[in-house]
Amino acid sequence: MLLKFSMHRDFLLTADRQSMNMSSTWNQSLRDALPDAFVKFVKQLIDERRDMKYSWPCFIPSPEVHAFFKSESDSILERLKELQLLESLASSLVKPSNLLYVDLAKYSDAEGQPFTLHHRND
Repeated sequence: MLLKFSMHRDFLLTADRQSMNMSSTWNQSLRDALPDAFVKFVKQLIDERRDMKYSWPCFIPSPEVHAFFKSESDSILERLKELQLLESLASSLVKPSNLLYVDLAKYSDAEGQPFTLHHRND
């Protein structure tokens, strides 16, 4: 798998047009710009498309990324970890490391409030 999302860029192909030219400085430059472009894309979705605030994680690169994109994929993940991009129960955006996922079907009271709901978890 190359990437989990489409990039509308003109990557240079090999002569047989069957694969991307990995040694091309042009392709390397496009690849190197991916982390900045992806983070900008996510921020824009959160700011301008509130209906997408829960679906953008579907585009996060998976671990099975092509070796050519591996360092940029890792960089995207590291940068996303440091940004306030996920919504808490208090409706504020926080870093992923500041949140805890609670399966409400298993861990909530009769009114649907998570057992972990506490002012420190907002």
